[in-house]
Amino acid sequence: MNQLQKIMDTLAAAENRETVVPEEALYAEGSYNAPICLIGEAPGEEEEQQNRPFVGKAGDNLNRLLHSSGIMRTDCRLENVLQFRPYKNDISPYISYKTGKGGRVVTSPIFDQSVQRLKERLEKSNATVFVPLGNPALYALTGKWRITKWRGSIIPSTLLEGRKVIPTIHPAAAVGNRNYVYNYFIVYDLLRIAREMAYPDIRLMNRTLYLNPSFYEVMEYIKLCYTKPMIAVDIEVINEEVTHLSLAIAEDNVMCIPFYDNGKDYFTAAQEGAVWIALEDLLHDQTVVKVGQNLTFDATFLHRKYGICIRPIEDTMVACKTLFPDFPMGLDFIVSIYCNGEPYYKDEGKKWLKNPFRSHMEFRRYNAMDSAVVMEAFPKMMDDLKRQGNFESYVCQAAIIEPLVYIQEKGILINTEGMKEARLSTEKKIGELQRKVDEIVGYPINVGSSKQVAAYFYDELKIKPYYKTDPRTGKKHVTTDVTVLQRLAGRGYPAAPIMLDIRHQRKMLSTYYTVMLDKDDRMRCSFNPVGTVQGRPSSSESLFGTGANLLNQPAEMKKLMIPDPGYIMVNLDLSQAENRAIAYQWNVLKMISAFERGEDAHTLTASLIFGKPIDTISNEKGSTDIGFGKYSERDIGKRSNHGFDYGLGSDTFAVTNQVSQYDAKRIHSLWHAIYPEIRQGHRAVEEELRSKGYLINMLGRKRIFKVEWGHKLFRKAYNFNAQSTVADKLNREGFCFMYYSDSELLQAAELLNTIYDSILFQYPLHLGAAALASVIQIVSYNLAKPLSWKGRSFVIPTDVSIGWNAYEMKEYKTDMIYNTETFTEMLEEDFYGKNPR
Repeated sequence: MNQLQKIMDTLAAAENRETVVPEEALYAEGSYNAPICLIGEAPGEEEEQQNRPFVGKAGDNLNRLLHSSGIMRTDCRLENVLQFRPYKNDISPYISYKTGKGGRVVTSPIFDQSVQRLKERLEKSNATVFVPLGNPALYALTGKWRITKWRGSIIPSTLLEGRKVIPTIHPAAAVGNRNYVYNYFIVYDLLRIAREMAYPDIRLMNRTLYLNPSFYEVMEYIKLCYTKPMIAVDIEVINEEVTHLSLAIAEDNVMCIPFYDNGKDYFTAAQEGAVWIALEDLLHDQTVVKVGQNLTFDATFLHRKYGICIRPIEDTMVACKTLFPDFPMGLDFIVSIYCNGEPYYKDEGKKWLKNPFRSHMEFRRYNAMDSAVVMEAFPKMMDDLKRQGNFESYVCQAAIIEPLVYIQEKGILINTEGMKEARLSTEKKIGELQRKVDEIVGYPINVGSSKQVAAYFYDELKIKPYYKTDPRTGKKHVTTDVTVLQRLAGRGYPAAPIMLDIRHQRKMLSTYYTVMLDKDDRMRCSFNPVGTVQGRPSSSESLFGTGANLLNQPAEMKKLMIPDPGYIMVNLDLSQAENRAIAYQWNVLKMISAFERGEDAHTLTASLIFGKPIDTISNEKGSTDIGFGKYSERDIGKRSNHGFDYGLGSDTFAVTNQVSQYDAKRIHSLWHAIYPEIRQGHRAVEEELRSKGYLINMLGRKRIFKVEWGHKLFRKAYNFNAQSTVADKLNREGFCFMYYSDSELLQAAELLNTIYDSILFQYPLHLGAAALASVIQIVSYNLAKPLSWKGRSFVIPTDVSIGWNAYEMKEYKTDMIYNTETFTEMLEEDFYGKNPR
């Protein structure tokens, strides 16, 4: 057969696949008496070659996952919806999901006929559990879509009357790095399937949900909550108003309190007022613990709208992130793991534009179920945390919720006049930079146009183009993004750094200097108490659409952040905290020696890189040619320490710091020669992961890694101990210590922000310099509690900065603040009586 004939036969076969439903089920096997029936979407290339279902990589993965779950492949009937291989393994001509309003599934006649043939076969099955693998099979058996949401749910089949369905992700989707974590989800589902195959009927918890309560019933239920040690709470919000609030005294006993019903008030004005007063007393009562999912949202919203404080707080989202740092932390995922097959019933969210459901009663049920499942999941999560050895880490992480809610509401005062001036100055600077880059290029160029920038660098200067791969299509396209400009700047092309500066200044205008402040000229944000796997919070704009990410503000904006009238700003910063933790973790002798002599580690590194005495290292910008004059010698030491500690390569170092490849490689090589213990430490981490599968930081936080073995995992592992130790130390011994303290001196301190290794607060001037000195000393002493690692103890000292804005602050080193009399005198001289405002 010649090559042309093979091509013609292949095309004919492809066409035949698209138009004919095979009579035989070639890609199904196993006994109809098997207790489990697994249904895939269609055979692939290897299945087609062997005329068997679930072989090749996907089949091998399925076998491995079944074995991990205690299920034999012989216990399963194996099926596919389509009994032919789609052309190029593309099933979209037969079934696809169309996005848009509401979304909808579109099927072809071939798919519909295949489903009917599947039904005929499945009706012969005596399986107690039918398991659709992936979206097409899920749709065929239940009429539902979104497998990642429905997986693990126990639901009735719409194809087979009275039969039980438990969907899970197709094992083919879990092959490779991108979705490796899916393997764990499939195992959780298969373990449930193994339990459920003992009986054919659906046995879900019978929950009592009070969805249409009278005013009297609401007030009695609130009273009943006082008799319980813990209750669950959840709110729903439409148009910045609470529409529903649910309370649960048990996993099977929940009340939804509706405040609106079909666009009208549910209670009279007097009744609603009485309900809110009763709720305020309950939610503030210290004897009843409140548990919820992402209660930071509920607590912030209720405080802003009604002045209601929720305390004390427990949170399933925080528990989930502590248990499973690599897994999702939404309530839908928590339910799929902890609620014994409770069907997926919601999209994650508390804030809606309008009623997202078909009826108001369905919305009420949704709200009630949020509290019900939290009450069911939370005790199980606490048991898992104790077994894992992470209960204390959870308790300490949950403790930051209240202070985060406080600083969300407090906000930071912004110098609005200064912001106006900054806008005008930035517009002027952009004009100057544009003229400069136009002069270099030789004609006016739109720096925001990737097409024009690419034409200049790639066509005119004949630079080999940089490409970027679209993750959705896999296609490569020419790019001139920030990384490319950083590379070109590092290679010495003069237009590139100016273009980067123009983009930065435009971002300052569009993102920062035009940020929407609240009416009181304060910038507020919304915190996520588990924004990172290392225990640090993250932030974004406020719940009400104002403000911005307070944890990622540039120096230009920090200059505009000012204390309230009659206050002064103070920043407490753990001095070179991560570098100290790394030094003692991996016994980096030169760094340890420098720290114990009281020397600056970044200056030490610079002296060793440049081959100069430590006391001659400059901190002046432009004191080195590396980076084309942008940096000081100390900057190079600092950037090396912060990058290479965690396995950063020379290429990435060159790009992120805009230095030449030659300089980056030279610095990288020198740095590792100076600190050979770092690579030894990396190898030790890898070996610990091989033997245990987890790491424990210096304060007892345990991190179990669920990503695929390789460089991605190692980079996460290298930084875990140092970063999470510093985050936990700051949270426990600084942030929470200040917030929960009974000391009158500390209670006068008003927390404003917590940023990585530092705490920003303001303090009343009228209390005097001695009071401020005492507060700084108390917190610094507490932060100076020693850390221990493998028999060696060390202290992370605190540096103090004080000033009239959050950037231009006077620094005081640790040894300056512990002499009370001297420190008080310095504060008197530097600030008191000199308030420029």
